[in-house]
Amino acid sequence: MNQQSPLTILFVVVTLLAGLLVTLSVLTGGGNEIGHLCKFMLVAVAVFGLINPRNGIYLLLFICAYIDTLKRLMVVSGRVSQLDLYYVLGIPPTLLSACAASVIISIAVGKLELRGRQWTLLFVAAGFMGINAGMSYVGGNRSLGGLLPVVANGGLYALLLFLIPVLFQEREDIERLIKRTIWIFVPVAIYGVFQKIFGYQQFEIDYLLTGISIEIKQLVGDDLRPFSTLNSNTALTTVCGFLAAVSFTAMFIRRSDQRRPLIIPALALPLSVIFFAGIVASTGRSGFAVGFFTLLGCWCFKSRKATLSMYVGIVTLFIFLVVFSRQLIDMIGPLQLQINSVVGDGRFAEQLTRIGTYTDRLAGYYNLMSNPAIWTLFGHDNDAWQDNSLYSHDVLTGALVKHGVVPVFLISLMAAFCLLQLHRTILRITDRSLLAIAAAMTAIMLSSLLASLLFGSVMGVFPINVLIFTAGGILMLARQLHDQQSVPSAEELFVSETVPPDPVRKVRIPFRRSGKIESV
Repeated sequence: MNQQSPLTILFVVVTLLAGLLVTLSVLTGGGNEIGHLCKFMLVAVAVFGLINPRNGIYLLLFICAYIDTLKRLMVVSGRVSQLDLYYVLGIPPTLLSACAASVIISIAVGKLELRGRQWTLLFVAAGFMGINAGMSYVGGNRSLGGLLPVVANGGLYALLLFLIPVLFQEREDIERLIKRTIWIFVPVAIYGVFQKIFGYQQFEIDYLLTGISIEIKQLVGDDLRPFSTLNSNTALTTVCGFLAAVSFTAMFIRRSDQRRPLIIPALALPLSVIFFAGIVASTGRSGFAVGFFTLLGCWCFKSRKATLSMYVGIVTLFIFLVVFSRQLIDMIGPLQLQINSVVGDGRFAEQLTRIGTYTDRLAGYYNLMSNPAIWTLFGHDNDAWQDNSLYSHDVLTGALVKHGVVPVFLISLMAAFCLLQLHRTILRITDRSLLAIAAAMTAIMLSSLLASLLFGSVMGVFPINVLIFTAGGILMLARQLHDQQSVPSAEELFVSETVPPDPVRKVRIPFRRSGKIESV
């Protein structure tokens, strides 16, 4: 008969006792039970990330998709305090920090060795966090208590650029990570459609009435815009846009065996339809743009000429919107009336085809052209945002007002250099499947930038920022696998040096009549 080791028995007993103590503490501790439970979950995810950082990345993606639902359920347990919110919202950054700490400890004790590019990614991730903290400090958050939440909710997720290439080493890991990410967010899209059809559940209405979420605006007016299990309608439509394009493209990407697609068409098509339905249900026009640009990038970024053509088209479109912003603003009203006459009086169709909201972005572009006060060297102070003449609803105009020409110019140069290096990295990949994966991940990152320019900033919205940095990490892993394929192993070098080459055969030129080549 098999006997369990004493260590295993001790672990089971300790786990059961810890679970019992947590349950008793939650039930008898007073306050909000779910908030109290999340306090213990912080410890649990930290331990899990330290012990198993690889699966911690999968757990992070799952938590990012559903953590806001846990926040809503707190209203069922009674009064919600600000401290309870910190316990809930602190779970994802705590888990990621624990995964990073586990990797750094492994490096320190010699269990893990980093390659040159991985060191670079670690410094890049640290740079993202430093820039995020610096911009927050300049913006007025001078205390540690003000800086830490900003870094935790923003720049910290840049660690995924470093962690994914370190924790995932095989080609199958890329395929598994992409597919699991898609499957994790499938219920998110489905529940978004459910919300659109049946409305919010009572606990969600109670949650919105607390004023904790900015989505309380959904209760004002008749146009219900679902946000599913995420924290906002913008997050839902953008995530669905990403994954609709990637799901569709996945059936054209071959697996490592080069025989089967990454996702078979019988699954890829329904998945892309589900995410597309999530975009439609959200009635967010930015989701359609994100999906279109992601899909376009998936195809264009595999070729140098197509990449250049896409960037020329994007720059031309942006210049057109800025130069003709005044004329476009005047055209939107009559055009909206024509669209309404075609689609009818249906509330859902009117929401889906509403283009009047784009007037806000065009007004920012018009200010960019006509208002010299926007063009300062180092921006305006915080009080300037109350000035309507400096109004902006896009990333570029807002950055010029807040930070000024000098920082924006330097950041633009840095971004252009990074994009150039990024596309060079992609186009050096010779494996067609890895190239297609790298192109898709780059398309996700670029489409989020374009959406921020055209529809307002989405890159800092949770969990969009997590998916962006996850895509960046997968891209770096694809390049890492390409480098490993390009460099011969020590065994291959040994064989090439010890095995003599095949003898050269002498070939006699055939006679014209025989038409045969004979070796001698």
